[in-house]
Amino acid sequence: MTVAVTDTRLLEGLAAAVKNTQSLALTGHAAGIRDIAVGLLKEGLGAFEAAVAAENRAELDALEDEHDLPERRVALNEAFGRLYLALQSGVLQRRIKGQPEPQDLSHYLTQNTPATFAAIGLDRAIEGLDRARGFALPYVPTNIQDGLSSVVDDAIAKARAQREKVMQTQSGDAQLTELERIREHARERYLSARDLVGAALREAKNYDALPEVMPGLTDVLAPA
Repeated sequence: MTVAVTDTRLLEGLAAAVKNTQSLALTGHAAGIRDIAVGLLKEGLGAFEAAVAAENRAELDALEDEHDLPERRVALNEAFGRLYLALQSGVLQRRIKGQPEPQDLSHYLTQNTPATFAAIGLDRAIEGLDRARGFALPYVPTNIQDGLSSVVDDAIAKARAQREKVMQTQSGDAQLTELERIREHARERYLSARDLVGAALREAKNYDALPEVMPGLTDVLAPA
């Protein structure tokens, strides 16, 4: 993720304010006010840094989940392909044994090929593979039924889990709301600290230095 430009400016502004305010050589009551301002700035900076880092991690997780999703889809396709081949093998065995071939079986093999399966969407593929397993297993050689069913279960479970992760990380509503809340908190801390620094400088008969020590928040967030 690329951090928003205004967030970068706010982070830099808070850090600069901490440094500048700490370096003020004040005494007495003015020094006490300065120290309170520094505490507010450090709190706002620390919380905002953590919130931005958390959003970065969430977006990186989302990218990783999206990257893994095609792999899960390939596994679905492969599981269906194995079912299809096993079903064809089962049909061949029935023909060799002279057993009747159900009409729905021939229709299924014609209409539900691996290429057809690969062309449908992920949600339909997950449900379609489960239905295909239920249809195909009675016609599949018994010695491979358990193994095939395990392959299908694994592919479906991983695809569903990955889909849910992507949906959750893509929404990001709670994460964004938390960042917005902490961003506003950091701005309030800056404004409150600036008022205190102004009071401390006024006490020290040096109020004109305020814009240099802590520029107005509008100036901090404005383009350079």
